[in-house]
Amino acid sequence: MMSESGRLIWTMKRGGEIRSSNSLQRRMMVRKVLTRASSGSDDADFVGLMLAHHRAAINMAVVELAQGKEPQMRRLAQEIIIDQQSEIDLMQLWLKQHGHDSQK
Repeated sequence: MMSESGRLIWTMKRGGEIRSSNSLQRRMMVRKVLTRASSGSDDADFVGLMLAHHRAAINMAVVELAQGKEPQMRRLAQEIIIDQQSEIDLMQLWLKQHGHDSQK
């Protein structure tokens, strides 16, 4: 099942209507999608947005490790860093193999 942010991205890319929301995450995603230039490839655009999403997850996990107190949340943060970095590496490889800039 597609996440809310995933539905938002695909709705926006297809010119669909976005309902207003007070959600900070939604507003941030809307801003990111609206300011990102299309590469002309839906696949590459998807990967570019997912890279930003994964990098943000890693940044949040690093903050949790630095400031968090709960052992269960600290373990989760460690797993997020490892898993998300692995997925970032895979997406960057895909971009490179398909002739797209992986630094976006």
